[in-house]
Amino acid sequence: MLALHRAHDDDRAPKYVSLRSNLDRTPSAENALTHTATRTSISTAQGHFECLIDGDASAPPVFFLHGFPDHPRSFEPVLAHFASAGFRAIAPWQRGYDPSPVSGPYSAKQTANDLDALVDVLAPHKPVVVVGHDWGAAAAFCAAIRNPARYSHLVTLASPHPIQFSNSWFRSAAQRKKSWHFFYFQLFGIAERRAAANDCALIDELWRDWSPDLDISTAPLAEIKSTLSAGNFAPLGYYRAAFWPPFAMPWQLRGKVRTPTLHLHGRNDRCIGHEIGEGQERFYSAKLRFEVLDGVGHFLHFEDPSRVASRILQWLRP
Repeated sequence: MLALHRAHDDDRAPKYVSLRSNLDRTPSAENALTHTATRTSISTAQGHFECLIDGDASAPPVFFLHGFPDHPRSFEPVLAHFASAGFRAIAPWQRGYDPSPVSGPYSAKQTANDLDALVDVLAPHKPVVVVGHDWGAAAAFCAAIRNPARYSHLVTLASPHPIQFSNSWFRSAAQRKKSWHFFYFQLFGIAERRAAANDCALIDELWRDWSPDLDISTAPLAEIKSTLSAGNFAPLGYYRAAFWPPFAMPWQLRGKVRTPTLHLHGRNDRCIGHEIGEGQERFYSAKLRFEVLDGVGHFLHFEDPSRVASRILQWLRP
């Protein structure tokens, strides 16, 4: 039977929790943590994956999977929080993002295979925690559904269950409008040229639009653009894999989520509306906690890494 965590024991409590941070969000608070992540190439059965790794090798592993248009550097402050809390934090460059394998396929099944292969090498005998943002969450969902014994906890950032999200296109005109890029990115060649034009200005536009309260001059956009350009914007293939073959994603994500899950979503997310997550509990047989965070948008882990890390750590260690 599904157990949905609520803010209070009162049965009338909402199905999500809206949180305001009581943590210091000033730059000095973030800079107080030493970022000690090292960049390492890991050889796996699925190819060589570049990773940022922070924390002791003997510590419990937590994997962080980025989305589009992003890369592991945006997670670096979160990795530092987890390392300081006694975890080994691992963030790979996902498939399609140079210098990890650039070639496809880019399906949830394949990216879940990539995650499994990294776990085989870095944590072969330990159940692991996986944190996925955006397309990274799709990979995490697929891996956890296939093998709940391997993934002890699942955290999704800005991403409700993928079938819940795809169903929202039929119910919500507002979400269809926000998801314009899913359809535009189906245009082979045209989308790649648009993404590369004017020093990859589209990447700036997406960050600015999806996280409207973020000063994008603080984001690692130059390195993100370099990574995407080196692979000729291969991650656009993720959007194409969502539509082809038909019904592939629902098939790859069949079955209920049996891994305890925390879903954090920014209230100001203009890529995926936080309201889309309401009702997703029908896709879970394990406990689901859904929290909406004020003051952040789609890239919430970069906008407020202290609060995001704190919420995850509190949930892992109640």
